[in-house]
Amino acid sequence: MPPSNTGPVYFPIAEEMVGPIRPVLLLLLGAVICLLLIACKNLTNLMLARSAARRVHLLHKWLTESILLTTGGGLTGMPGIPVTFPGCTAYPLTYGRWASP
Repeated sequence: MPPSNTGPVYFPIAEEMVGPIRPVLLLLLGAVICLLLIACKNLTNLMLARSAARRVHLLHKWLTESILLTTGGGLTGMPGIPVTFPGCTAYPLTYGRWASP
């Protein structure tokens, strides 16, 4: 029995809307993707440059802070050496290069 032509005919909506300009739309999609990749690359480079500048600033702050803390700690701790380690000052150095004549 042959099929009857009385029912509805369905077409995919993408083919109905796009039709023959599909290759042009795919080319436009490729161009947009390339443009977005270039924009992402530029944004990444800008963020990297800002990060490098910030890193140098943070390095200077870190070095200054560590130098001040070690110097302050050393100077604060030196007066406590004779109290904490009485053996270090009980016997004067009488031999070697640093001995008094």
